Amino acid sequence: MILMANNKRQKSNKINGVRKRLEFAISLIVGIVVFIFVLDYFGIDSLKVVYSNIQPIYFIPYILFTIFAFVAISWRLQVVLGAYNEKTSFWKLFTQSIAGYTISYLTPSARIGGEPLKVYMMKKECGIDYKTGSSAVIMDKFIELFGSAGLGIAGLILLFFLPGIPLSWKVILGLVMVVSVLFLLFIYYWTVKGGGPFTYIFNLLRFYKFSKFKKFSGLLKDVEQKMYNFFVSHKKEFFWGCVLYGLYGLTTFFEFKFLFLSLGFDATIIELILTIVTIGMINFVPVPAGFGFHEAGQSGLLSVMRGSGEIGLAFILIARLRALVTVAVGFIIISHFGGKKLLDKVKESKLSVEDFEKNGRG
Repeated sequence: MILMANNKRQKSNKINGVRKRLEFAISLIVGIVVFIFVLDYFGIDSLKVVYSNIQPIYFIPYILFTIFAFVAISWRLQVVLGAYNEKTSFWKLFTQSIAGYTISYLTPSARIGGEPLKVYMMKKECGIDYKTGSSAVIMDKFIELFGSAGLGIAGLILLFFLPGIPLSWKVILGLVMVVSVLFLLFIYYWTVKGGGPFTYIFNLLRFYKFSKFKKFSGLLKDVEQKMYNFFVSHKKEFFWGCVLYGLYGLTTFFEFKFLFLSLGFDATIIELILTIVTIGMINFVPVPAGFGFHEAGQSGLLSVMRGSGEIGLAFILIARLRALVTVAVGFIIISHFGGKKLLDKVKESKLSVEDFEKNGRG
């Protein structure tokens, strides 16, 4: 019976693995098709116009503000962890944020793909248990989504008054924003009332019927309890977390401002806000790195606002180049982390052998 159960489990894992790879391949192919369409529509020659106006001096502040963005993200997580009486190294959180970004960028889950890795690295490098780490990451992500929703509402209001965008698009974006805000309010209200939003969803979808999900039931309750304590007893940390998200948003604002200036394009405040909102929404599209969709979104936005779709296309292509450099750094961090863990295991194994021989001689 045990052998049959193991074979069944292995077969199920194999099917799930094949399905995930197939979903990844399909989403990537869709993105590539969209990218080719955008590139064909605007033409490679249109980028020559941008190249003739490029001003490399602005790449320096652009890179600096990119780094500051990760500083704000890491600082915010450090504040959240402080509410759980966890004092951690800022530098470790900084490197963990880059590592998490790397995984998120390369998976269809652009917002949350790297969060499990961050929790794991916090456990191994900072000694933070999985329950506390998971709770902190969820709260940090809640603050991020809460701030994004506020910025999204502001961008949506501007979008409604922008001519040239089809009414159907505005309605769809409006519905997405309303649903997102209601979902966040649902999580906050249910958590404060002690109802347990994730446990409710877990039971509603009947995950408890699956043996591999049963073990998560207790973990969810512990995480929800820590979230409740955070909302009720740590309002100061929640406030400062929101302030740091505002700092992150401001940093992103200037990051994009200088990237546009490097292309010889002086973007207005409204254009910058709409650029941030558009990128934020496309990040939810289940395609690795939003490939193709970011190009379509930014080139379409600039086409409507300025009649300069090639600027939007060039903007995203340079942003992708910066992202790939960050991903490369992230892989170095992940490789170093993995190598260090392996070295620790070797040292532990060597130490145990030496102790055994010593005890044996004694």
